[in-house]
Amino acid sequence: MFDQYQKIELPDDFIVSTVLPIFERYPLSAGGIDFIGAVFEALARRAEKDNRIGQFFTPETAVIATVRLVSPLPTDTVLDPACGTGRFLIHAMDSMLDAAKATQSQTKEEVEHDIRRQRLLGTDIDPWVATIAKMNMYLHGDGKSNIKPANGLALSASDIFAPRVPARAHGEIDIALTNPPLGDVNFHEVAAELARSGLLGKMKAAPGAVGYEAEIAAKANVWTNERLRVVPHICLEAAKAEIYTQRVAMWQGKLVEALTIGDKKKARHAQRYLDAAAAGLADVKGAIAAGKLTYAPSGSNAKGGALFLSAILDYLKKVRNPGAPEEWKGGVAGIIVDEAVLNTQAYADARIFIRDNYFIKAVISLPRNAFEFLARTTAKTSIVVLTRKPDTDVTQREPIFFAKADTIGYTSTGVDSENDLPAIADAFGLWRDAAPSAYAGTVVDAVKLKAAVTQVPSMGGMVSMYHLNKSSPGERLDFAYHRMLELINAMPDQVLLSSILDPVLRIPDDTLVDAQVLIYEYAWVRSTDGRVRPKGPQDLKYEARDLREIKKGDILVSGIDAVRGAIGVVQEDCDGLVVSKEFLVFRVKAEKESSVDAEYLVRILRSPKMRAILEGSITGVSNRTRLESPAELLKVPISPLPSIEEQKKLSQKVRDAFKAQDEATQVFAAIDDMLSANTGNG
Repeated sequence: MFDQYQKIELPDDFIVSTVLPIFERYPLSAGGIDFIGAVFEALARRAEKDNRIGQFFTPETAVIATVRLVSPLPTDTVLDPACGTGRFLIHAMDSMLDAAKATQSQTKEEVEHDIRRQRLLGTDIDPWVATIAKMNMYLHGDGKSNIKPANGLALSASDIFAPRVPARAHGEIDIALTNPPLGDVNFHEVAAELARSGLLGKMKAAPGAVGYEAEIAAKANVWTNERLRVVPHICLEAAKAEIYTQRVAMWQGKLVEALTIGDKKKARHAQRYLDAAAAGLADVKGAIAAGKLTYAPSGSNAKGGALFLSAILDYLKKVRNPGAPEEWKGGVAGIIVDEAVLNTQAYADARIFIRDNYFIKAVISLPRNAFEFLARTTAKTSIVVLTRKPDTDVTQREPIFFAKADTIGYTSTGVDSENDLPAIADAFGLWRDAAPSAYAGTVVDAVKLKAAVTQVPSMGGMVSMYHLNKSSPGERLDFAYHRMLELINAMPDQVLLSSILDPVLRIPDDTLVDAQVLIYEYAWVRSTDGRVRPKGPQDLKYEARDLREIKKGDILVSGIDAVRGAIGVVQEDCDGLVVSKEFLVFRVKAEKESSVDAEYLVRILRSPKMRAILEGSITGVSNRTRLESPAELLKVPISPLPSIEEQKKLSQKVRDAFKAQDEATQVFAAIDDMLSANTGNG
């Protein structure tokens, strides 16, 4: 009916008289269900090309759990700086309204009115999405008044919430709830746009004039250094001092060399450049001594989760609850982050920033398919709950509540009835209630703290409490890593796989295949049962150097799917076949063959505990989290193996089971053939 992006004028009186009465027939806020969000679930699943429908979408179960974890009070001011359709704000509003009571100065109705009109703030960078959020909030009982189109990283730069008082988020927020962009964000472009809009101060140069872009870059660098401190910044003066120091040393050496050989011309040349370098060094040192420092960020992109954690620090109050224990009194953030921020070396500085500025209350690992059904992304994420430190000199003394949700009510293909998040939120609530008993003023009693920890159920390994390593400020903060440490520490005795296995690298002989076609006979290992099976000829155009030849008795490990159990022993039917370089190949050391059975070892590595240890030993952020090298597997410890007789006994049971599996497969195939033949004769 309409051309794409055609503007449609809908006057207010038409909306009031015609549109709203239609919506008012239906209880769109009944039962705490986000109906508009449900509509967007359907749109997200059907969107073939327009990914922005899913880019701001968060599964409702994860939203509800995050709100429960932060527990907003009726008196809190709640902000979602990347609000999407408003789901976090809707469920926060419902939680706050449920807890609303009359006070000495307000009736219950006045408290509820205050929640809807004053306590809920939201921004989204996409004006279209912000409009959807306003509509959604209205349909859920208002709360729409403070939804604005704005960049959620820059709410300290302008009076975005005017005429509300206070108009800026800076230091005024009790609780921040959000799911920021999971991918990389170009923060340099964000800062440059703020500078061009005049929000970072008046420009001296006019657009297009000489020096305009340099002034933009300078203002942008100042802003990122002040507001996005999670991003490492380089002091330009310190970098210049290092360069000048090297030049001084170089020209001093050349001067000495020239004087030694009596070459006056070279000596004058060296002296001239030495003087220039020394003068430059003196100027830079003078600027450093005077505090005239400028900074530039390292790179221009970072994960959205890291950037928003930095911005949110500016928004949160230093003290939200003055009567609470030290580590619970500051403003609270509940945020869903890409696990790259929590577990990769590239974000070690970000983890140091988090530990310096926040008390880490909880890290809840979400399953790999949490966002796959709705937003078509396999990014591995966690819910992180943080409390702003009133004093950054205070070191965290309480342990972190770590948990892993195996399911959140969604799978990669649809909605699921299983959801671990409510039970995890209950367990965290027990910890939140128990923790204050360990305090006497600002002093934490270690014995009472340990007793409080015992109040938290482990839920079969789904929950664990972990004290931060004070000597490793950049240590990983993901559940998998700390579950690995827990399991390893529980082993009474340990041996490293490096003492049992050797890595094997066999490049296939490409003279044995058609050089033009490069068709090889491939094998693979199944994650369901750990069997290495032939895959048949594959025209995959691999170079021979990117392939690995396997032999009977090898242990084949899928770098991508090892944590799902894709580890097996090569049998006769796969001897001499090839696999891609995504696979790692090992063999029991020659001197260990009399005491180690390869098939038994594989069953050990495929056990749930060892797979959990493997998962914690590697890093990654998507469904392709992987073992990158043989060394990563070889550093993993296992418990000492039993006698070779016991190992072989279990291995025989495995072989018998596989034989029965093959026989059953043949029987079913024969039945299918018979039925097909009978159908044809009919």
